[in-house]
Amino acid sequence: MIEKLEDYQFPLHGEAATSYLDLVIQQRTGRKTKSHSIVNANFTLTSSQDVENIVNALRQPIGIADCTR
Repeated sequence: MIEKLEDYQFPLHGEAATSYLDLVIQQRTGRKTKSHSIVNANFTLTSSQDVENIVNALRQPIGIADCTR
């Protein structure tokens, strides 16, 4: 496993993409993640902007509608 973000080169596919995303999340939060279990081999990151979009999406709470009304 690569330990430094600068050692990766875009585009990243599959396991390399999830490893990069996990490393970004770990560096920003101090928590280790395991995206490998939820991401398939077709996962691709084409740029650092893709990573920013994912991280920003993870920060947003998911609203659940009340369907009982």
